[in-house]
Amino acid sequence: MTRRRASIPIDFAPRRSPRISSQGTGKHVHSISKTQKLIMKKLGFTEEEENVSHDDISRYLSSFSNPLSPNHVRALAELLQVEVGGADGLEAFQPLVQSPARPVHGVAILWNFLSEFVALPAEQTRGGIVVAWKPDMFDATPIHLGSWSVSVCMTARHGGDSWLLTSVYGPQREEDKLLFLHELSHVRGLSDLPWVISGDFNMIAQATDKNNSRINRRLMNAFKNKINELELRELYLFGRSDLQSQRSRRFRFENLWIKLPGFEEVVRQDWQAPVFAADAFSLLHIKMARLSRTLTKWGQRRITGLRLQLQMATEIVLRLDMAQDERQLTEAEWQLRAVLKGRVLALASLERIRLRQRAKVEALRPGEASQAYFHLKIQSRRRKLFIPRLEFNGNIATTQPDLQRVAQQYF
Repeated sequence: MTRRRASIPIDFAPRRSPRISSQGTGKHVHSISKTQKLIMKKLGFTEEEENVSHDDISRYLSSFSNPLSPNHVRALAELLQVEVGGADGLEAFQPLVQSPARPVHGVAILWNFLSEFVALPAEQTRGGIVVAWKPDMFDATPIHLGSWSVSVCMTARHGGDSWLLTSVYGPQREEDKLLFLHELSHVRGLSDLPWVISGDFNMIAQATDKNNSRINRRLMNAFKNKINELELRELYLFGRSDLQSQRSRRFRFENLWIKLPGFEEVVRQDWQAPVFAADAFSLLHIKMARLSRTLTKWGQRRITGLRLQLQMATEIVLRLDMAQDERQLTEAEWQLRAVLKGRVLALASLERIRLRQRAKVEALRPGEASQAYFHLKIQSRRRKLFIPRLEFNGNIATTQPDLQRVAQQYF
């Protein structure tokens, strides 16, 4: 007995989502990317990026079979920010990554209203301390610049009160934490003035300060003993719960930004914008919060533009390489290809810098890992930080609103 196969009616129309329905009847069509759509629109093969027909794609692909016209060369050069000098060649181009005539001094930009300061430079993405003051309000004398601390003797011009201010940024490596504690003992012996220590110690004095169970009790006890030895008293941090809840939205500075043109100008304009605040601390907080939002938006736009530039440059180089297999490139095409290959290398280098910082990988020499490796490390970190579900009082929460509600009920 043979089994009869079910036949599909001719007028049968399967149910599809709006996204699938917009892709047509389901028959094979040429895959076209946003990059190719932008190039096609710039070359005049289509007027709208969303409405690209099969004939437009065929005309775009076949246009590289013959030498590109001077107008097409100029259009491609303009699209990729390359200056075209004549009909048969490219005279000059604007480099994407501009080397500033002088280094970007973030302190000089951010602290223009605090004319005097002492700073401890950062090591790559770690550390970095700045202690700044107004000379018309305080007399300050730096007395010690350590590996993880900056100490300044402060004297108020109104009242004459004096104290020793130490700003710290504790090390992350466990082998350096005991050296950091020894440095604090050394600073204490430099002055008999009242002592104020502020900053990030990167150490905990009690287990409740840790948000997971990985606690090094040896270092925790060493830190507690050092606090007792130096006769220090911890000041309560008001707004601690708000700070903990906002850690997921904290500002992340991208090392790539300082290599992009316009970074220093964006920082300067935002920092010098007028602010109405009651005191210097509120003024500093408002400026820093506003600058972090501005840099985040500016960085997202620039990185998106860099990715698109990289894809467009790669697409044009690919088309010219394929055309080279069939014909001889013109002088203008050769120069355009050479400029774009240099652009691809520069953009790929910037993308590697960004991925390497996000992957938190430093013990690598140049050329030891590809971008795929950094993507794997980034995804691994995201999986570790992801909470798939929470269970409380027999209820299991999996969606984001339910997770927030269960966490709030528990704490």
